[in-house]
Amino acid sequence: MNPSAMSRLPLCRRDACTTKNRGPLWCGRPARTLPIVLLVALGMAGGSAEAAEDVVLRTSTEPQQAWVGQRTLLSIEVLGADGWAQITDMGELEIPGAYVLRTESQGTRLSEVIGGTSYTGQRYQISVYCQRPGRMEIPAMPVTVTVKQWGVNPTGTPQEAMTPSTSLICKVPPGAEGVRGLISTNQLDADQTWSSRPDTVELGDAITRSVTLSAVDVSGMAFPPMSHPEIEGVGIYPGEPSVSDTSNRGSLQGQRVESVTYVLELPGEVALPAIVLPWWDIDDRVLRRIELPGLDFTVEGELVPEPVVEPEVAPAEQPRDRVLLAAVVAVLIALGLWLGLRIGKFYQDQRRAWLDSEEAAFKGVNTALRGADPGKISAAVMHWLDRLDPGTRPARLDLFLEDHGDETTRAAAAALSQSLATGEPLTEARVMARGLKKARRHLLHRRHAVQRAENLLPELNG
Repeated sequence: MNPSAMSRLPLCRRDACTTKNRGPLWCGRPARTLPIVLLVALGMAGGSAEAAEDVVLRTSTEPQQAWVGQRTLLSIEVLGADGWAQITDMGELEIPGAYVLRTESQGTRLSEVIGGTSYTGQRYQISVYCQRPGRMEIPAMPVTVTVKQWGVNPTGTPQEAMTPSTSLICKVPPGAEGVRGLISTNQLDADQTWSSRPDTVELGDAITRSVTLSAVDVSGMAFPPMSHPEIEGVGIYPGEPSVSDTSNRGSLQGQRVESVTYVLELPGEVALPAIVLPWWDIDDRVLRRIELPGLDFTVEGELVPEPVVEPEVAPAEQPRDRVLLAAVVAVLIALGLWLGLRIGKFYQDQRRAWLDSEEAAFKGVNTALRGADPGKISAAVMHWLDRLDPGTRPARLDLFLEDHGDETTRAAAAALSQSLATGEPLTEARVMARGLKKARRHLLHRRHAVQRAENLLPELNG
């Protein structure tokens, strides 16, 4: 860990202050202007005033200078003198211009000797992916620290504290200035499969395209969603994305799987576009490009024209009323066929719109929550969030709940992340279902209020 990036709590002991591996530690009586000193002595039986200063809380980033789209590890370390310190609750961290993802739920045990005293604690890591160049300030974050001192306070006393702030320098790779959602890694793989690869297809057939992206040190949730340009004569229906992460001793392998179904609605030549994925190779410092080829084929068939029934020409000797009746019947038949086709197309369009709507996506979330499968729940939630706020940013449940959810729902979301890592069923599914319903209602009410205010502004200004 780089010493220059380390921020620390003031550390004072009765015997001495030393520098060991991580740079100088501040000494002396703690000032009132430094709230990051933990007053753990108030909760310890037989503790003294000096015991309140025997906690170290520090932050660092690795690397200190990163490329846009590269994973940076924000490390938060806590150490306790003559005992064991750990962070039992960590607040929300939001960094403007960056994605913040927690990929590990447990910390790494630490042990140091400072001034002849043994310190033990844990290191926690958060993944940060900056999305714009420049100096990025990482603000202080509220945490709850519990210190267990052997023989004095074995159960531990929780205390509130703030992590020290730090900073990170982000740079845009050469040649990638106009790339949105850039991924910077030392290895990125992309693959695609087609449900079929025909030269000719029939009108009304469907072809499904599945794309799998995987990268080293990139979470599956950090991949931007694919964009699908409109194609004349082709209906485009994206499927629910699926993400997964595999971590092993600090290394991370993320994967995102997306699918899209093309429905062929007009005859003729069709060219499904290629998918181009630019990414920055951190090791070789080269802007690389992966191209997944498209598919060309011919759609055969003819559109059924709207039937037109011409009235029969009656013989001159035929009575006039029978001629008129035949004409009316013919017109009614044609009108009925025309209305039937229009109504059928209307209901088909309505059904497609419903299946692609936010309301249908949220219904899929509730269905997935009843099954308690963490993978299906995560995919359904991401699909719903994409429909709730369409754009190029990846689905972010943590940011949505920070604005519209409560503590109980955020805790259930944290349990979902842990279930994804362990593969165990989500036990907080019902709690999460209630919380998401309440958070969605809060967001929709806010949007309605904003829209109503915007509608009133022209009248007031007029």
